[in-house]
Amino acid sequence: MLRHRSFFILILLTFFTDTFADFIKIDKIDGRVLQDKSGSFQARILETGSKVNEGVIINSRKDSYARLRFHDNSTIVVGPDTNIKIESHEKKSATIIYLTKGIIRPKIEKDQSTGEMEKFYVLTPTGLVGVKGTEFLVHYNQENKKTTVITFKGAVRFARINLSKLRKQKLYSSKLEKEYERDENNNIRLKNIERKEAPDDKKIELALDKFEAVTVAAGQYSETVGLIKRTSMPTLISPIQLNILFRNANLKYIYDEEKLNKATIVLKKNKTDIPFEIPNTPASGLIDLSNKKYAPKAGGFWDISSGLYIPPAKESVFFKPAGIFVADKIGDLDSITGQYIAPIGLTLDPNKGVLKKKLKKGAQEELKQSIDQNFEKLKVSLHENIVVGKENDSIYTLGILSKRELISKNVVSLSVDFVDHTLSMSNDTAAADRDYKSKDSMEYTLRWDHESSLKWQPTMEVSWQNLSYPLSELSGAPQDGERLFKMKLGYRYSASPDWNIALIGGLEQLYFLDHNATTDAGSGNDAMKRVTLPRFHLVFDTELFSKGRWSLDGMLSAMYSLGRSPGNFDIGSGIGAKAKLSTKYWWSRKWWLGLGASRYVEKYSVSNINYSTTAVQKGSSYGLNLGFIL
Repeated sequence: MLRHRSFFILILLTFFTDTFADFIKIDKIDGRVLQDKSGSFQARILETGSKVNEGVIINSRKDSYARLRFHDNSTIVVGPDTNIKIESHEKKSATIIYLTKGIIRPKIEKDQSTGEMEKFYVLTPTGLVGVKGTEFLVHYNQENKKTTVITFKGAVRFARINLSKLRKQKLYSSKLEKEYERDENNNIRLKNIERKEAPDDKKIELALDKFEAVTVAAGQYSETVGLIKRTSMPTLISPIQLNILFRNANLKYIYDEEKLNKATIVLKKNKTDIPFEIPNTPASGLIDLSNKKYAPKAGGFWDISSGLYIPPAKESVFFKPAGIFVADKIGDLDSITGQYIAPIGLTLDPNKGVLKKKLKKGAQEELKQSIDQNFEKLKVSLHENIVVGKENDSIYTLGILSKRELISKNVVSLSVDFVDHTLSMSNDTAAADRDYKSKDSMEYTLRWDHESSLKWQPTMEVSWQNLSYPLSELSGAPQDGERLFKMKLGYRYSASPDWNIALIGGLEQLYFLDHNATTDAGSGNDAMKRVTLPRFHLVFDTELFSKGRWSLDGMLSAMYSLGRSPGNFDIGSGIGAKAKLSTKYWWSRKWWLGLGASRYVEKYSVSNINYSTTAVQKGSSYGLNLGFIL
């Protein structure tokens, strides 16, 4: 009898051990967190040590959070004002969490008994996240239906879905294969095979492939947006915010704005608490409507409350070691929670974007002007058309790249110009004043602006000019060839988002008339000679106007040339100036076609022992320019 009783107790212990092994334990809790379950009339208040199982709904209130621990030691932190449902959780099967509101932070570990990663999925009404061993954050805003994913360690797969449609859709674990069998007469016939619908975890895995999931690696950010029917390509948020969010392990949130403390937004040699991977996505952002690809500009701030991402403004500088633009003048961060703090007088609405707060009567005019300026700047930076999803033009949506943003790119441009050139000789001690005009002259220029960091950018330019003077104007004097070569190297500095200053030096070839007068009754021997001079240019380049796909640029430059003595005559140092206007039409954010016109003038002194004269190189040019961003 005792032996039978012991055997019965052993069976019960085994049963309860296996049953409770699948329970989820509340490891830590703060505030008011409730459990709802279908068929229950009253919600259960959860406490530290409480156990829950699949099928339950967990609701946290404001200023509350809970940490759930699974059988494999994985955890989920349920943040404030958050609702989740544990749809599935069993050993040797996938864990499926349905997030209907708020923010969670899962940390998925290896199963200590098997050493393998457990399958783990997070569902929202608009997003699907699949992971195997990582630490990440998922946020869902009910108002704008935006799902956000930030990965701290490892990598996750993230796809945009319509969950209600996905639940109704039938997905099969394998394709229908043809099989054959023999009938009673030994004839071969096609055998009917019935396909089986995939189980929930397999269906989710298939959905990740079907809906073209992106991989969000450590330190990267991705979101669902109104305009693009896919998740955004991975990008990087500000490393400052990434660090603070990572440290805020309990997802603490401050509801009283007066208690927020601004963090110092300074990058120090890319130091972060966690290593992050720089994605292949362009740091300046991209939008490709034909291929349904979108990525916001890297380095911005994410607003936890609205779920909106605020990219860096156009005046932000590029920090190459981190692969981001440094967020500036778009707001601040709280030093404890990582919450975004909008500029004074502004707030973010989940559906409308940036809004102005109501000011008290008698507010200073300077404050109103500051709010208006920040409002316009933030509207442009926020990419509201993408968030709302009403605009279908990538240029109107993201805007063309500013002068400062182009510093982060490798830009190659080719120019073809028609040149009208005149060499004027005046105050000649041995001859009358003369003008020599070129005929059918062309100039071809290849320029490469090298990608760089912060505000400095190296630039290189090579050009070839076909400059021909009619023999009738030269009165039979020979011309030393017809081709001129120029090679320039220099640095460009971004003085403002729309203004660049460049200092460029190089070797350039010009033609000068050597009027070699002799003492024999004033007879002489003229020759048009090609001379290579070291020259330096100080260039001011700006964007005067831009709208949609069009931009208008202006350029002013001053030139200084060192003198030389090529052969038997001397060329003194020269000075000059050039002005240019050019308009561009951006076919995409990668390349443009431009039309430009310029005028220039340069002045030199030319002499030998028999004469002295003033040589003025002047003219104009107009032509086409094709630019491409690598």
